[in-house]
Amino acid sequence: GVDVVAQDGSVRIRTGLPDIGTGESVRLRLTTAESEFVYVVVAGPGDVPTLLLGDAPPPDAGVQSNRTVAGVDFVFPSPDGKLDRIAVGGDERSTPFTILVSKTSLASWGWPAVDAPHELSIDERVSLARLILQAVSQETAGSIGASEMLEVRRPEGSESKTMVLKFNISHEMAAVH
Repeated sequence: GVDVVAQDGSVRIRTGLPDIGTGESVRLRLTTAESEFVYVVVAGPGDVPTLLLGDAPPPDAGVQSNRTVAGVDFVFPSPDGKLDRIAVGGDERSTPFTILVSKTSLASWGWPAVDAPHELSIDERVSLARLILQAVSQETAGSIGASEMLEVRRPEGSESKTMVLKFNISHEMAAVH
């Protein structure tokens, strides 16, 4: 799910794919059936894919690891961290997110354990594209209601594959006067 965090720190929505108002930020929340590694890539400045969560989480994000505990909410960034939310916005009407969930660390396919946030190099973008081609991909339309929990399951027989979830978070642009 996606939590919407207001400027005062209050949380408005805990599920679904919300629309974000001006000045609001987001926090990602997911639960996995087994312990897995989570990676978060977002379009950064100039639409450059930027790793927000990898094997070396941002030191101020309040998470010690990108590994989930089975059945326990994994929240990134943590409300306890100094950097407790992900800013979205800019000139576009939506921000694309790519979440990768893997049973093994993706360092095995060439991503260094770089400190996040990290703009992906050309080589890292190529390896990400290659991984996505081999993964179980789940595209999520923006039609999920705010009160619905987004539930994604691996298809039978693909349990060992990395799962890729792509979605957009829409945001309202400030009116120009």
